[in-house]
Amino acid sequence: MGGSFDPPHLGHIICSRVVAEALNLEQVIIMPVAIQPQRLTGTTASKEARYRMVQAISTLDPIFQPSRLEIDRSGISYTIDTVEQLAKDHPNDIYELYWIIGMDSAIHLNSWRKPYDILNNAQIAVMERPGFKSNDIPSAWQKSLTLVETPHIDISSTKIRQRIADNLPVRLWVGEEVEKVILNEHLYIL
Repeated sequence: MGGSFDPPHLGHIICSRVVAEALNLEQVIIMPVAIQPQRLTGTTASKEARYRMVQAISTLDPIFQPSRLEIDRSGISYTIDTVEQLAKDHPNDIYELYWIIGMDSAIHLNSWRKPYDILNNAQIAVMERPGFKSNDIPSAWQKSLTLVETPHIDISSTKIRQRIADNLPVRLWVGEEVEKVILNEHLYIL
């Protein structure tokens, strides 16, 4: 599962845990992007700070494994590059690879770099999101995706950053360890 994770929050963890249980996954690799193709303006926290927060939130459950793959590669983080590397590191005769995304991302799969090549290397598991329906996904993709019903948790990284800017607590949204990173590194304070 990739993303900005600016910051990571319990919604990310709860929903990806539900996906892991639904699909019988042994491990969920969580990796912050270096630069998202759809958000070239960047993130608020540095890639190293976001990785430290991903490490911190991964301690909540042993199924989660933080990864530096995209931030060490640097540059724009295209899913196809990551999936191809993961497929090489985890051959499909031994592993079954899934790429976990939200429904809000799935509706834009046609705009991704080499989207059909992604499917040649991994299955795509789509987490439901409020305000999106499966028929919002382009029809050419619908049969290729695995939809997983996940809880609707109204937590977002944007809301968390705003709470921090407003000097409001965020521990219940991000967990104690992520909160420590945020506080120790003075992240998201305007």
